[in-house]
Amino acid sequence: MKACWIAIFFSVLLISGCGQKGKLYLPDEAPEQTQQQSQ
Repeated sequence: MKACWIAIFFSVLLISGCGQKGKLYLPDEAPEQTQQQSQ
């Protein structure tokens, strides 16, 4: 029974390590680029 709890513990650790890596942040909005048309 103790081995079952150890397996569950390590499974939870592995699952919690999945996902995005690095800092979580909202990226700055990029300024709109205007295209100049040559005449």
